[in-house]
Amino acid sequence: MKKSKKIVFYSLILTILVVAGIAIWFSTLEKWEPPVKPKSVPQDAIWAGGYDGGCFFLLQSEYSDTSRFTVYEEHKGDIWYDGYFYCDKNDFKQIAELDWRDLVTCYNGLNVFMKNPYDGKREIVWHKVMPANIPDPNEVYWVEGDNGGWFFLMKSTYSDTSHFVIYEGNTGEILHDGLFSCGKKDFECIAESEWSNLLKQYNGQEIVMTNPEDKSRHILWHPIE
Repeated sequence: MKKSKKIVFYSLILTILVVAGIAIWFSTLEKWEPPVKPKSVPQDAIWAGGYDGGCFFLLQSEYSDTSRFTVYEEHKGDIWYDGYFYCDKNDFKQIAELDWRDLVTCYNGLNVFMKNPYDGKREIVWHKVMPANIPDPNEVYWVEGDNGGWFFLMKSTYSDTSHFVIYEGNTGEILHDGLFSCGKKDFECIAESEWSNLLKQYNGQEIVMTNPEDKSRHILWHPIE
């Protein structure tokens, strides 16, 4: 009987210690402070994250379901990403009247996440749309690839020799800006089609389009030096 009482006693002590440890851990969470803001990060930027790190956020546009955020690395203050993000219109209705700075939680390299004030189990996800340094956002077309994607802009009349600008999808860096030619016979196959619907990829040299008359054969646009 005495041995049984000792086991109960020690179990009780162990439980108290575990509960106390958890309470202390939560209290340190509440007191934890974000890192010092680097000088290169604007004063209006706010920090969001946790013990495993975070980043600074700055809203650069009017707050809407498509908003421009600049995300800064938390220690050096380097710009991690500067561009537009989109969230579902119905999701945005729930947070439109709230201060986004109280909701943002993290950026994972692809999406910005915000707390859902009405559903604690589901976050509001802002999807990356395009880098801020891409001009004419209403005239570029996105094509997804295996390792990201590209934005395409046509700056000339659509013909067998056309002027394309190709932007790297994540950074907005211009990969090529110049004339491309596909040959007159190939162009006859696609002349009546919307060029943006045929885009398939950019392989580092040529623009690859789908052949609407023969799906097994691609149409290549070669750069003109």
